Amino acid sequence: MRNHLTKLYLLCSCIPLGEAARFLMNGPVVTVTLKDPAASEPPSSTTSSSPKLPWLDLGALSPNAVWQLTSTRPPLPNWIPNLKQIALKSGYQYHAVRRLPQFIEGTAKFSTPACDVLVQPSHQLDTGANGLTLEASRGPHWLSARFASRPKASWFLNVLQGSFLLNLPYASLSSIRIQPTLALGNGQQTAAFDSTTVTSLGSGCRIEAITGVQGRTKAVLNYMYPHPTLSILHQIDARNSIAPTIYLNTAKMMYQWNLSLRAGSSLVTKVDPTSAIYVTWTDASASGGSWVTDLKLPLEATTLKALAADIRVRRQFSF
Repeated sequence: MRNHLTKLYLLCSCIPLGEAARFLMNGPVVTVTLKDPAASEPPSSTTSSSPKLPWLDLGALSPNAVWQLTSTRPPLPNWIPNLKQIALKSGYQYHAVRRLPQFIEGTAKFSTPACDVLVQPSHQLDTGANGLTLEASRGPHWLSARFASRPKASWFLNVLQGSFLLNLPYASLSSIRIQPTLALGNGQQTAAFDSTTVTSLGSGCRIEAITGVQGRTKAVLNYMYPHPTLSILHQIDARNSIAPTIYLNTAKMMYQWNLSLRAGSSLVTKVDPTSAIYVTWTDASASGGSWVTDLKLPLEATTLKALAADIRVRRQFSF
């Protein structure tokens, strides 16, 4: 299985892109971690028997990459006219599979008179797990089912999810979106590869109430087991938005402020009054890619040395 996926990956990497209107390549987007306090180790004693470190330690940089190829128009209009778009996405993590991509994901979008259909198979090369997402959508409504399988195991229904939008003729409440989620069996984790993130879905329901025609303010009741939350999202202007959140089980409060800067840069600040302030600064580079800095500022008394240890710096390169 791995050999076939490797050949498919190499074959798609050699697809000619001379017809710019047919295929669009995004990436590879490479991210390296220049400073990570979680990966730091205490200094060892300096003796003559101490092993010498390599001049370039890739493990300390934790490199990962994401590459995607997407068709910009129907790929087979004569053979499969309902097929509107295909895409291939691949991700690499140094600590997962060093010589092969970590996962390969394909996407096919079909359009029928009844609804639009999305088929998305995926394969994890590090664990051997397979995934399949089937989604049917019509207008703002959609319904999806996610299946999964592990090595030497049969397929099972992992997550069943839907989204339904109800428009209302009121200025104070323009629409309500309901998103129920049902997680089945023991496969409640779905991979969401965005450098380091794995999202765990539980059963529950998410309800969004949007006010006004422009939808600048909305209340979100995210009743997902085991951590239900209530949030108020408000778009102050074109650049600033705030989102206070309360955890219903513990009455804990979180505050978030999003600031959009020029040229694609952004600043996201999260405040936990009981522990720390978290700041993520994304600085887009004019030559491509971006610098990403994560800062954790403890609210308790701390030293300047401890503060400096809570800074994580990453560099993203876009080719």
